[in-house]
Amino acid sequence: MAVVGAVVVAVSDNRPAARFYAAPRGRAEHGVMATSTRSGTPLTRARAAAPVVRAAGPRIEEAGTLPADVVSALADAELFWLTAPAGLGGAEGSATDVLAVVEEITAADVSAGWSLMVNIAATGGVLARCADDALPLLFADGPPVLAGSVARADGGQVVRVDGGYAVGGRFRFASGSAHATWMSSRMILDDAPVSVLLPVDRLEFVGGWDVLGLRGTGSRDYRVPDQVVPDPLVFRADAVPRRGPGVHRLGAYLAATVGHGGIALGIGRRAFEELAAAVAADATRPGRTPMLDDPHFRHELAAQEARLRAARAYCFDAVHDASAAVDDGRPVSDLLGHRIRQAITHATGVAAESAAFAFRWAGSAALRTPHPLAGLLRDAHTAAQHVAVAPASLTEVGAAVLADYARP
Repeated sequence: MAVVGAVVVAVSDNRPAARFYAAPRGRAEHGVMATSTRSGTPLTRARAAAPVVRAAGPRIEEAGTLPADVVSALADAELFWLTAPAGLGGAEGSATDVLAVVEEITAADVSAGWSLMVNIAATGGVLARCADDALPLLFADGPPVLAGSVARADGGQVVRVDGGYAVGGRFRFASGSAHATWMSSRMILDDAPVSVLLPVDRLEFVGGWDVLGLRGTGSRDYRVPDQVVPDPLVFRADAVPRRGPGVHRLGAYLAATVGHGGIALGIGRRAFEELAAAVAADATRPGRTPMLDDPHFRHELAAQEARLRAARAYCFDAVHDASAAVDDGRPVSDLLGHRIRQAITHATGVAAESAAFAFRWAGSAALRTPHPLAGLLRDAHTAAQHVAVAPASLTEVGAAVLADYARP
């Protein structure tokens, strides 16, 4: 096994170069985010970045990951560090900020929104929970962008050894990894889940992302070669946050799940945007009755759009209620957690319905590659396969929400 030392690495053009495992430089702050010149709310910054993301849509799909200009736009808006602690220069955004920002970027491009969702959750979650001694390593050459995986395909056992922890294994679904500088891999130590932090040059990426939708997320497999990592870079995945905003006190699972609501809402919004464009084009076609003259279409349109808006309201309400409990110093009850899962799983289904509705009514134009609705339909149904929002996730929710209606 190789013991990791101070390493200077050259990285690809779509992520910042960094010196990994280097000695601390004695900075007053751990990262350059502390000198941020950000202005406006996270949502206004996301809206400013969205046109760059939208214009890059075809290139994102073709490249299978985010091009350098998109990564730069998201970094310049400081969206990767949305839930990073303020003491480290992060925005310390709320859970509702995550919903709104991911919705905005997803409406511009679903793969970009998905990648950003993962980067926000991984970066903020790690910086909130890691030991103080890990921060100089993570910030050795500027603010880190993290991705990661909880999906072990093989191995993933951690063993205490002299000098740190011996690790190794193979992992799947590393969304957002092509522009990440560090990876957080979920492994097992003494029958408990731990996060193992490694700079990307210590991993071997092995592809494996030839899929129906979300093609631009770069959710490839990777292997962690057998090696030893320093003590500070291994910590309990379910550890109580040491620092940072309230979103992390929802718990690691719920904090990561919130972003899926933004994915669903962004897909639904983009579906209606593309449908509006299709209706406008249809109105100018000779020899056809405009869609808006069809009462059946108008009725279905109003009903589907109402379902989407209702799903959006429930997502924000459920996330707000759980966040309010955290802010008040109250524990997040099982019911509040179930409400978040219920709202976001429901919104995911409504988003897929909205994409199918828009695709069906857009007619033959949507069949032709690269019409946005064809890609949106694929992305919507691929996103719905994630375990956090699959229909089976509601099986644990039903009894809990019904009990909430029981009369005392």
